[in-house]
Amino acid sequence: MVVFDGHASHMSLRVILRLAEDSVIAHALPAHTSQFTQPLDVSVFEPMRGSVKGLVGAYVNNPANVSSKLTVYTACELVTAAYNSAMTPSNI
Repeated sequence: MVVFDGHASHMSLRVILRLAEDSVIAHALPAHTSQFTQPLDVSVFEPMRGSVKGLVGAYVNNPANVSSKLTVYTACELVTAAYNSAMTPSNI
């Protein structure tokens, strides 16, 4: 069984035919139901996404960082801070 989110970009005739050839059941979830099927998207990752935006914005707009680049190491630090702030017992 393959479960799709129902978005048209994930289903094509070629994919459907291949699944049928291999006797694989395809199930498309109804539109706008991810808050029920993927609760972490709503409770954890949405706050994390907002936190990342805020932290990166604060970093980029900080005059002390005007001469430095946003490196992969700095990005990892910012994403880790956002993850830690979003992954709380009350959000899970």
